[in-house]
Amino acid sequence: WVPSFAGVGLADASQLGQTSIMNMCFRTRISLPWPISDRAITYAVDGIDCMDEEDAPQQVAILLDSRRAQENCSEPLDIPDRNLSSKQPVEISLVDSG
Repeated sequence: WVPSFAGVGLADASQLGQTSIMNMCFRTRISLPWPISDRAITYAVDGIDCMDEEDAPQQVAILLDSRRAQENCSEPLDIPDRNLSSKQPVEISLVDSG
């Protein structure tokens, strides 16, 4: 859940691919008020299962990285060129959360 208020917030989110139950690829677009262009990001989501008895604390770690997005999609990603037109969102990066 992402809050939206006065035109600012989550405009679109979609899963682009999945190579396993713990490895997925998503694209998210955030709307921003004029004159700021919307932002979009395509990123890999990798889950790491640390739920064995010897793992302390037991948890599932979630790693996000836009550089690895293609690795989690079986089809080639079609990411628009940065700032191709004023109507396209600006592509941003999310790098090495782990």
